[in-house]
Amino acid sequence: MLGSILDLTCLVQSVTDTKSAMGGVIKTYATRITSAPCSFKQKTVRFMDEYNKAAERTIYRFYFEANTTNNAITVSDRIVYDSGKFEVDSVYDVAGKGKVLQIDCTKVT
Repeated sequence: MLGSILDLTCLVQSVTDTKSAMGGVIKTYATRITSAPCSFKQKTVRFMDEYNKAAERTIYRFYFEANTTNNAITVSDRIVYDSGKFEVDSVYDVAGKGKVLQIDCTKVT
C-alpha cells in the first residue's frame, strides 16, 4: 500500500562526534540506511516571532514506512536526498498507528 506513496529513495546517515587535537568537535557521518523508500514535501510556515515580527521557516518533511530499520531514525541523524543534506529535527509516528513516520528536517549547506 505505501509503495505507491513512497516513490523516492534517500540515504540516512548517523553521526559520530570526535574531539580534535584543539578540543573542538569533529562530526563524521556514516551511511546507516541505503536506498530507503520515502516521500518528500517542502512547505513554508509563516509565524510571528518574539518581537511580533513576521518570520518564515521552511520545513523539509520526509515520510518513511514505520519498520524496524526506519524506527531507529533519531534527531541525531541526517538524510541525504537529491544531493541535499537535511538534519533531522523531529520524528513522528503519524496517527500513532505504527505505519508511517513523518520526519521534519532543516536543510544544511
